[in-house]
Amino acid sequence: MWHAGQRMGATTAHILETMGALAGSAAVEQLRQKLLEGAQRRDTITATLQRNASLVQPMERALLVAGEETGGLEQALNTLASHYNAEQRMLLKVWAKLTYPLVTSFVACLIAPLPLLVQGKTGVYLLSAVTTMTLWYLFGGAVIVALAARYANRREFVLARLARGMASAVEAGLTLDRAAVLAADSSGHPQVIAHVRRLPARTIATQPLSVTFVSCPLVPPEMIAAMKVAELSGDFTGSLRKLAELYDDPR
Repeated sequence: MWHAGQRMGATTAHILETMGALAGSAAVEQLRQKLLEGAQRRDTITATLQRNASLVQPMERALLVAGEETGGLEQALNTLASHYNAEQRMLLKVWAKLTYPLVTSFVACLIAPLPLLVQGKTGVYLLSAVTTMTLWYLFGGAVIVALAARYANRREFVLARLARGMASAVEAGLTLDRAAVLAADSSGHPQVIAHVRRLPARTIATQPLSVTFVSCPLVPPEMIAAMKVAELSGDFTGSLRKLAELYDDPR
């Protein structure tokens, strides 16, 4: 809804207020309230997120900061929406495949300690059942969280975010060092972020972005080639954004 409102040209405060309370997630509702309070005080999104860093993931924060700083907030919101829609579809497929083993293992948690109940050890049975069900719940949740994190860090999606962040930053007229930092942060990948952070700002600011990223192991030759084409032609939309679209649809 934020993306739709941004696309219509509404202010952030008006959009967040119009949304109303989001009952589906306490964490998302808390984030909406903090952003609304910040917008009403005329604070930047960046400042609000810095004060409430625990409410967002690093990738989310980086994309929103980059979107605000480059004037491409609508694009950043669209990237986030597309990412989480695709992630939700992936998790639904995972749940479908895990339904049988999860149900079977849950029933086993109750059946396995039944001999204790027959022996009259009701307290021990309850303790054993509760303990195994707790472990079952923690294991199931850990699997889903791990799958979501792995999905977000799929190489093609990382590169798509990097390409879009770079194009947005350069088109907004930011300095090369700032563009590189925002693009790396938007990728959400520790290896890309660490690569840029290791380089002195002055070095990044005085060399093409293709040179800055050529030694990053995660960035493939075709992306370096797209950067060079963009730098020579000045058309970042026709090169890096198009490449990002290909990475988003890796079929």
